[in-house]
Amino acid sequence: MGQLKSGDSPNLDLLRSFAVLAVLVDHTAGTFGIAHKYPLLFALGRWGVLLFFVHTSLVLMMSLGRLQLSGWKLFTTFYLRRFFRIYPLSMVAVAVTLVAQVPFSSWALTYEPPSRGTILANFLLVQNLAKRPDVIGPLWSLPYEVQMYILLPVLFLLFRKPFLKPFIGIWIVSVVLGLLQPWVADSALGPRFWVDRLGIAEFIPCFLAGVLAYQLSLREKKPSQPFLAWVFTLGLVTIVYLLWEGGAGSFKIPEWVCCLAIGLVVMDCAESTYSGLNRLTHLIAKYSYGIYLGQVAILWLAFVKMKTLPLSLQWSVFLFLIVAAPFAAYRLVEKPFIRFGKFLTTQAPGICDEKFLAGTEANS
Repeated sequence: MGQLKSGDSPNLDLLRSFAVLAVLVDHTAGTFGIAHKYPLLFALGRWGVLLFFVHTSLVLMMSLGRLQLSGWKLFTTFYLRRFFRIYPLSMVAVAVTLVAQVPFSSWALTYEPPSRGTILANFLLVQNLAKRPDVIGPLWSLPYEVQMYILLPVLFLLFRKPFLKPFIGIWIVSVVLGLLQPWVADSALGPRFWVDRLGIAEFIPCFLAGVLAYQLSLREKKPSQPFLAWVFTLGLVTIVYLLWEGGAGSFKIPEWVCCLAIGLVVMDCAESTYSGLNRLTHLIAKYSYGIYLGQVAILWLAFVKMKTLPLSLQWSVFLFLIVAAPFAAYRLVEKPFIRFGKFLTTQAPGICDEKFLAGTEANS
């Protein structure tokens, strides 16, 4: 179907919006103690994060394709832009958490001051490598994204042409590694060779589902399925994941298979023509990073710190902040640093237009 900018794809906006809203529903239900009674709600939050992984790898493969660069310039341009896309807001989120003494989760009873090593690991997004706890719950996924960034340019060079057989081989290898990593990590070899710190192996098959979607997008043919098939697939796969994961415990096959199903379908469906829905999902996708990082502090403030106030006022504060805070975060932090990352890589042609900034870079 040819390459798209994610900003031109309502279907990808829908995917990212669904992902962040799934996480938000999970955390909101946890704040009120509902998720503890219905564990599938916790699975919904994790599923949202896995959908982020699929979406991120897909749109970043598209972004690499648009760079039209090769050699070290491809790598340095990509890494610099990723750094200024991810780190500034995550650092602000960590700083706000420390200053305001926001608990790890919105349903935690007390704030536990982190050590200096933990603070540094969270600022650098290396908690899993340093074996340090996250200062706020949603921050757990960012180290895996950052570590996957190291591999994405390599994967792009391998799969910038539609060769599916090599991809199938790499996906199978990633599944084997994902199955072996916990077993080796628990053995005597795990700490010795840092295998116990390589939890990213569990999520590589999920990221590869986005790479598969990119591979399929390179085929020069029109989508064979209507938009409603995409909505149906996203809903059905979500239900299958929740039911399957709920009975499978920590077994990771459900995650990998369901992510692969999303990767197989997302680029083979016609784009949404529902203008109202498209505008809504584009806005949610655009500000999703701020929603994701800010939700714990917002929920904690509205429903824990203000718990003695009328419930209607609590909800009013929550609804206002869940819109206003991500908007401010994007305007004051995300967008300026995205532009600064572009400024540092201005030699890359054809990628500095405003539409691209508001699309692929804003949504990835």
